[in-house]
Amino acid sequence: MAVLSADQIARYRDDGFLVVPDLMDGGEIERLADAARSEFETQRHIGAGRRFPAPGKYTLSEDSLRLADVRRVVDHPQVTAAAAELLEDEIRMSAFVIYAMPPGSPGTGGDYLGTHESAHCDYKPYRPVGSSMRWLFAIVPLVDYTERVGPLLVSPGSHRIPALARRGRVTHVRRARGDQLRPFQDTRLRRGQVAFMDMFTWHQTFGNRSDTLRFGVYNKYRAGSAPPGCGPYLFREHSTELFDAAGAALLGDRINGRIAQTRLLVEAEERFLVMDGKDGSPIVPGGPAQPAAKRAGTDDDNVIDALMRAAGPQLGGDLPWVSYVGDYLVGDGSADVCRVYACPREELRRTGGRAPGPERWRPFDRLGAETGERYLSEAAERWLTEPVVRGIGQSNAQANFKG
Repeated sequence: MAVLSADQIARYRDDGFLVVPDLMDGGEIERLADAARSEFETQRHIGAGRRFPAPGKYTLSEDSLRLADVRRVVDHPQVTAAAAELLEDEIRMSAFVIYAMPPGSPGTGGDYLGTHESAHCDYKPYRPVGSSMRWLFAIVPLVDYTERVGPLLVSPGSHRIPALARRGRVTHVRRARGDQLRPFQDTRLRRGQVAFMDMFTWHQTFGNRSDTLRFGVYNKYRAGSAPPGCGPYLFREHSTELFDAAGAALLGDRINGRIAQTRLLVEAEERFLVMDGKDGSPIVPGGPAQPAAKRAGTDDDNVIDALMRAAGPQLGGDLPWVSYVGDYLVGDGSADVCRVYACPREELRRTGGRAPGPERWRPFDRLGAETGERYLSEAAERWLTEPVVRGIGQSNAQANFKG
């Protein structure tokens, strides 16, 4: 049975935002709010030079899934069903996050490209959560977002401004600018409601001028057919043990170890570049990535910077972007994976790079045997044939993100 009406879905399509009043009951909200507040008040949540509840922005992420009243919102049947209806696909969770802004905290920051001082959209090719081509926020305010607490404002229709262009196997985005936006409107979000917001919708909030904690859930769900361009956030395998089978499926991108290696498939007319390694053996460009398991709740799963450090010298030039293909165990009995990216040869030529020595281009089914990395043939076939919507992925430096 559908959770949302045709009118609600139409309003979401038009505005890029939808408030639904009755997806979670009062008892669920009460338990969630109490558990989240208690988590923040344990004093374990320390920011740069500050400790909760000093003014600032504080976050609960994957570690807090151990709390039953907190994780309930992740796989809440009404919330996830509504997200799937809006995305028109099976969904996966890209990020679990609860934000808190104590009294005196400032409002949102601006666009990372500098086109607006206090508003932004969250399509960001350098973020595991933000680089999918089809995702949304599920927002559960745990206090009324009043004028003094800090309203959430959106620019209706701003999600329809970006221009999307399919080039080869990858969709590129020309993002909206701050000067293209319609006036912002207060969403008047209140505790007990659930809101959904499109990835391209521009939004902002004012600082907390009240004596009340401003906090709420800002989960992100993506379409299963739209993998993040820079690669997904990987939940730890043991986090799924807290959920039933359906909940564990939402956390489908997960790992026991680390992203130990990267590889780059450079493709030209359905063939892939193989080059000579330092010892003369055939390799695909790439190298080491994470030296240790990443910190929960971080963007450390974007390993494009590590890829570029290794592949740039191998190819004689950095690439402006790559696109995620998949994660593959590096060997039998290993918990570590190799993260494989791909890009067309044209991007390498555009930057003036080329493989040293003679170029050898191989069909996908020869890559594994020739390099000794069997999963590369599977990854290359996936790049050629998987029916998904791919976007670009960039490191922070490639995206000109200053941090």
